[in-house]
Amino acid sequence: MYRTFKVILGLISVSMAQSLNPAGSIAVHDPVMIKEGSTYYVFHTGTRVPVKTSANMVNWTAAGSALAAVPAWHATTVPNNRSGDIWAPDISFRNGTHWLYYSISSFGSQTSAIGLSTRTSLSSGAWADQDMVITSSTFPVNDNAIDPNIISDTQGNVWMNWGSWWNGIFIVQLNPQTGKPLTGATATHIAGRGGSGIEGAFIIWARGYYHLFTSWDNCCQGTNSNYNMRIGRSANVTGPYVDKTGALLTAGGGTLLSDGSGNPGGHNAIFEENGNHYLVYHVYDGRNNPASLQIRRLFFDAQNWPTLDPTQAVAIKKMTPRHSITGNDAGYDVVGRFIKFQHASQPIFTFFIPVKN
Repeated sequence: MYRTFKVILGLISVSMAQSLNPAGSIAVHDPVMIKEGSTYYVFHTGTRVPVKTSANMVNWTAAGSALAAVPAWHATTVPNNRSGDIWAPDISFRNGTHWLYYSISSFGSQTSAIGLSTRTSLSSGAWADQDMVITSSTFPVNDNAIDPNIISDTQGNVWMNWGSWWNGIFIVQLNPQTGKPLTGATATHIAGRGGSGIEGAFIIWARGYYHLFTSWDNCCQGTNSNYNMRIGRSANVTGPYVDKTGALLTAGGGTLLSDGSGNPGGHNAIFEENGNHYLVYHVYDGRNNPASLQIRRLFFDAQNWPTLDPTQAVAIKKMTPRHSITGNDAGYDVVGRFIKFQHASQPIFTFFIPVKN
């Protein structure tokens, strides 16, 4: 036994409420969220990329459109888009600049393009148009150039994944200075359903894996939609991605990520703050038309898979820290385990109990 016994006490706050129950101006399609200062911003599909703001992720206010005008290059590249409707934005911050990617298309068409605008601050200044990034014919993949999402890998390389419906999801490495594909870069196919509906890809790095989120089936039909979110993961940003059964996402694999509501919803993004992950998506709940904003805590289970079920959440994995012990047991290393308990009306406390080797 130890003559000197140490207990490290930590406090973990675990929210058992799945939904943040957003209120106010929450009519959105294809939302993505970012924070600057004390303000949360949601960008979404609509006229010149509409924006909503909140101080708490719950109460949302409409804040106009990000872009002052539809970029002029779209008139020849995507001539059928005449409404100024811009789809599925992606927002990120790197090298001191916000990077806003967006899609220009028309419903049911594969004549589409992804563009880019940049801005230093979200609260002041104007977006600078950086022109077109790719079109549906940029790479020989015969796919629809919409639904961009940007991720930096663990080596700091920047990638864009995109794609919709027909041939699936693709990824290409970007020049980190221009935000456009590297010269000579090729696109890699990372998910597909053999021509059936798959879109809205979003990738994050967490718990030792790249997690790929996609949306399947039909959006944009109100409560007649059958939109649903699917997940897979890989040790490499370019795949191969597999689902929980081991099925390849390039061969139709994808594990259902259910929010438990029974309502169709999808085209999600992930927002991370202070080590917490939030699933940001739109849902058709039978009362709101068009779709409404939904935000839920995203957890990870014991096998490091994303889950929206807080009862499956594993906030801290079994630990094996090693350090020296003071006192008469000096010289021994220790391993230990975390033990949780919860008193009525109190938060969950976690004790670290060292155990001699």
